[in-house]
Amino acid sequence: MPSFRINNLIIDSWAFLKREIKLITPVALSTIGFGNLLILLLFPTTPMMEAGSQPRLFPLLVLLIGGSFNLIGILALSRLTLIGGETVKDAFKVALNRLISIFAFLFTISILLSLTLILVGTFLLKLYAAHHFPVSTSMLLSLGGLCVMLFLALQVKFFFWYPMMAEKDSAFQAIKHSFSLTRGLFWPLLLILLPFLIGDYGLSRILGLAASMSISLKMAVSILVVLLTTAISTMQVIIQATLYKIAKLE
Repeated sequence: MPSFRINNLIIDSWAFLKREIKLITPVALSTIGFGNLLILLLFPTTPMMEAGSQPRLFPLLVLLIGGSFNLIGILALSRLTLIGGETVKDAFKVALNRLISIFAFLFTISILLSLTLILVGTFLLKLYAAHHFPVSTSMLLSLGGLCVMLFLALQVKFFFWYPMMAEKDSAFQAIKHSFSLTRGLFWPLLLILLPFLIGDYGLSRILGLAASMSISLKMAVSILVVLLTTAISTMQVIIQATLYKIAKLE
């Protein structure tokens, strides 16, 4: 089982960021930052969607384009962190080559998960109807299923991108790799991710409050949130990529 010290992880990640800040910043802003800004500016608000002022496919298109820029940025930053001396051009080339296969994998997984949820949900509904379980039991079973799904999702999230960008594993190989590296380290890894999750949530709340502000103030808040979100995402990628390198050496 791989081991690590959080202090050393933070020091190594911060040293890499300071050393490569001129390389990392343009990549992060032109991909993750641009993708987030695109979503914030173009994604229709609830009143616009209810009024039908935008085509139904427009929100999906905005999310697809913005999400693609985010994913390209995450993959390119992963590659730059993992491979010493890698050029930005080569990192983007590898990221673009991986993009289609990742989207195909995520689409397949989403279909399988949807079918699983439908089947399990139908089974549970029939089970509840046949045995008349109390509400508390139903809630506990639902909560248990949600916890299992969250556990599996986080296991994959910890190291999913990095084997694909370092060893050029397939998506399924990357998942297997992620599970093997995180075995016995779920809680320490979750502790590392928690500040980033809290930061993202806090920024989303700030953005929600900005909806009632004037247009100029809302734009200023949106740009600030985009910059902070980009910084958080970039630091998260660097820390996880550094942790992946440490885990690989153990």
